[in-house]
Amino acid sequence: MGNPHDIRVVGATAWFLPIRTRMPLKFGPESLSSVTCARVRIRVRGRDGREAEGWGETPLSVQWVWPSAQPHEPRHQALRLFVELLTRAWGGFADWGHPVELGTDFTTQLLPRLRADFNASGLTGGAGDLPDLAALVACSPFDLALHDAYGNLHGQPVYDLYDPPH
Repeated sequence: MGNPHDIRVVGATAWFLPIRTRMPLKFGPESLSSVTCARVRIRVRGRDGREAEGWGETPLSVQWVWPSAQPHEPRHQALRLFVELLTRAWGGFADWGHPVELGTDFTTQLLPRLRADFNASGLTGGAGDLPDLAALVACSPFDLALHDAYGNLHGQPVYDLYDPPH
């Protein structure tokens, strides 16, 4: 049996928040004056049956994570679609462990396959292949939410839970 502090994901939800920037930001040849933030809630269960939720959020800065000569909107829509795919994948990710272990397992075992399948599916809308960086940034609010949920489940700041016995 694993560590009694271990968790597993029992649900994931994502929202998309439109944000207007105060000033345009330039990334290479592209500028942005608005960005979509992916906000994620993950629900976890501990080995003792208790449950908690955690939250994470990140801007989906298409110009930064997916530089391309292709138009912005197809890349933006593809990135949102990939976040939706990740929501289903995280919601069905039933491994047990510490958030560091779970995040590592997801990003090294599942994320490359999900990205490859997504690129092969044609769901990028002609924007080219979703880059590794875009996949990692799309996954980052899930990882943040996972760590937040772990701290909430154990009633401690998560940064206090990175050493033994956790």
